[in-house]
Amino acid sequence: GYGQKYATGKRVKFPAISGHRDANYTDCPGGRLYAQLPNVRKVVARRGQPKIYGFIVSHPSISPNKDGVRDQTTIGFTVSQQASWKVEIRNADGEVVRRITGEGKTVETSWAGRDDDGKALPDGVYSLRADATSTAGEARSATATLRLDTVPPSIESASVTPDPFSPNGDGQKDKATVAFVPGEKGTARVSVVNAGGDALRRVTGWKQVSASKQKVKWDGRVSGASGLVAAPEGEATLLVEMRDGAGNTAQVKRSVVVDRTLKLMGLSRTAISPNGSGR
Repeated sequence: GYGQKYATGKRVKFPAISGHRDANYTDCPGGRLYAQLPNVRKVVARRGQPKIYGFIVSHPSISPNKDGVRDQTTIGFTVSQQASWKVEIRNADGEVVRRITGEGKTVETSWAGRDDDGKALPDGVYSLRADATSTAGEARSATATLRLDTVPPSIESASVTPDPFSPNGDGQKDKATVAFVPGEKGTARVSVVNAGGDALRRVTGWKQVSASKQKVKWDGRVSGASGLVAAPEGEATLLVEMRDGAGNTAQVKRSVVVDRTLKLMGLSRTAISPNGSGR
């Protein structure tokens, strides 16, 4: 496609494992690493067939609680040639709790936190290992770590200040601040909801949060037919929702009073000197 040592479009043969300096005028990947590439090629070549490629685990943490959110994880990989493959999942004691086997080159299976008998397994960290064997030999294993987590996250120190607030444009208490502390990192969103829990406005969408104090401001408006409109005066409900890495959710509600009746007067200046000087 493009190079400095060779003209664009010229066909050039390189080793499968090469350095950038083979095609361009650059030191990449550095003298010490480049000197090791011949031996790297030999070691890789000796590994032979079959090989496992494209190994993926869609969700490293799952919550198989049937809420429709990360109830299972997908495990997939490709074998370089026709092979017998197996996926083993072990608990913290090293015992195999789930074994999935098959034949072929393309593998896609799933795990929903149950053992070979279909029994739900306890929360904890599990190890996964994928293997493949063909007439040519045994592939190098692919491994991953999986976590079962069905415990909802916590939301601590949730509050709304000031209360009441007056979103009337006078520059004083025009916005309410929702503050909360997630018990762990994950995603969170803040909404204004009615008495039935229906969203009147998503103040924020789902966004990444850490286990530190979070602050979100609300300007006293909700969604209307033609855009954002002023929320009615009186008590409003703000909903904080939290979702952890495994998909478990938690929520808290806090109320705040919207009051636009008091609007501060304007002052031309805040300090005067009535001494007859004209200033």
